[in-house]
Amino acid sequence: YRARFEGGMEPDEIKELINQMAPAARVECEDLTGTRDHWKVTVISTVFDGKTTLEKHRMVKSLFHSRFEDGSLHALTLKLYSLSQWEKTN
Repeated sequence: YRARFEGGMEPDEIKELINQMAPAARVECEDLTGTRDHWKVTVISTVFDGKTTLEKHRMVKSLFHSRFEDGSLHALTLKLYSLSQWEKTN
């Protein structure tokens, strides 16, 4: 049994973790439930160039392992784009 962490994560914490991996990334965070533990995160970065969807997800989710473990994060929906992918879709 894992004790539930009260408080969740702030959007700035999410952005800071992602910017450690991708310093120039554009990061948008949306709290899906108002509880700060279910997030939709969109990241646009050149670090994703040439990466598969699975590789991109593994790169980002690994940053949040301890947050899933301590319960401060329960769900993370990821939308991950290289700069060229973002330009094609938007």
